[in-house]
Amino acid sequence: MVTVVRHAAVAGVTVWFRDGRRTAVALEDLDMYTTERRNPSNTKDVTRVDVEYPTAGPLAGVRIVDTPGIGSVYVENTAVTMDFIPRVDAAVIVLSADQPASHSELDFVESVRRHVDKLFFVVNKIDLISGAERGEIVAFVRKALVSRLGESPLRLHAISARDALAARLNGSADALEQSGLVALERDLAVFLSEQRGAVLRAAARRRVREWIRELAGAVELRRRALLIPVATLGRRIEEFESRSERAGWNRAAIEGLLATASRRLVEELEKTHGSFVADRTPNLVASLEHVYAGAHGGRRELVETLNRTLKEGVQRVVDEWAAEEAARVHRELAGMRDRLRTESNALMGELTSLLQELFGATVNFSAELADFSIDSPHATVEPMFSLMLDEMPLFLPASLARRVIRRRFIRAAPEEIARNLSRATAEFRQRLLEASRVFGFQFSQHMDQLVASLKEALVRARDARARAASDVTAESAELDRHALALSTLLERIESHAAVAA
Repeated sequence: MVTVVRHAAVAGVTVWFRDGRRTAVALEDLDMYTTERRNPSNTKDVTRVDVEYPTAGPLAGVRIVDTPGIGSVYVENTAVTMDFIPRVDAAVIVLSADQPASHSELDFVESVRRHVDKLFFVVNKIDLISGAERGEIVAFVRKALVSRLGESPLRLHAISARDALAARLNGSADALEQSGLVALERDLAVFLSEQRGAVLRAAARRRVREWIRELAGAVELRRRALLIPVATLGRRIEEFESRSERAGWNRAAIEGLLATASRRLVEELEKTHGSFVADRTPNLVASLEHVYAGAHGGRRELVETLNRTLKEGVQRVVDEWAAEEAARVHRELAGMRDRLRTESNALMGELTSLLQELFGATVNFSAELADFSIDSPHATVEPMFSLMLDEMPLFLPASLARRVIRRRFIRAAPEEIARNLSRATAEFRQRLLEASRVFGFQFSQHMDQLVASLKEALVRARDARARAASDVTAESAELDRHALALSTLLERIESHAAVAA
């Protein structure tokens, strides 16, 4: 889910749900919807939380957007994060000192850099690393970031959020300074008070540059088409329609790629179930035996205690499995994104070559490929097997009943682990199918719109060509003026960018 914090005269919280509902809640109840402890795996289906709070100084005009992480087992949806990236003016990217700069995180950083000019990097959990290793960890992260982004110096802060919170609660200024948070706050404050305007202007320039190049390509296409005899132009438009449609058929290759990669990933996850059940069952059985041996009270109390122990134990096992498989999931998805990018670039290349071949025009496509991403396997355990529906052990003699209850729980341990691993994998399969469907739809829609806009430019050129020669001359001159204006505007933007830099 996304949490948005902004200034308001009165504090308040609005929670948005997947089904479209929204509700206002007290500020002190915020953690009921935003934390894993009180909303595990987002079982409440929250999509967004808006927090309004009175602020002062440079923060008064700032919206802070906390998006899901991209490496967490419990990420609600990485696509949510990617959807917000093009709309932000500056980003604070938080990495973890105990797992610094994974490949998926570095891929994410590269994606962010394409849209955001101002980046701040934070290595959190530095308190988990010994003093002698902290410098090495920070140096490693800095080197990894520089190698990906090709720039230095980077704004990189090593902090301990846990120590900072404790220091704030205790009112210890020295401890707060040592946590590293104060240095980060100073850096952000300087940016907000002195540099924010420049970043906003740079972001605007980047977006305008993309629009200008796309418009210039469309103008060039129409201008070139006007130079072609009307009969020839009509034939080439028909050929463009036919060949661009054939290129569109290659979308099936992308859909097949998604289906094959998804199926292989799910199969690999399923292969881990057997060994995981075998490895984790002994510890769960030992926990049940321990609880059974120390249990007092009646048989119903024994069943309730064992059932609770079994549920908690299975939850731990499924959590461990999900955490171990998260790396596999992110690695496979990173590869999938690379293959999707290759395939989509090939399609764009076909269109570019086709336009160059038929009309001699070079058109720049500024729109990026929609991101394909999915969260790691979820680890929500269903209620345990329905032992309470069978009352027979409760009517047996006490000693015999206890033995029957124990035997059933021991037998249920591997079955419940296997059942919930299968359930978590099935949920993940469903999410993959849905992500594939959404990506396929968005990609097809983008291709259809792109081809339609190109065809519209060509048809307008054909219609103008069919009119009197004087009209063609006038339109050609007008297009030349548009092209010159766009080129001049692009030069001015580049000049302003160079001065600002």
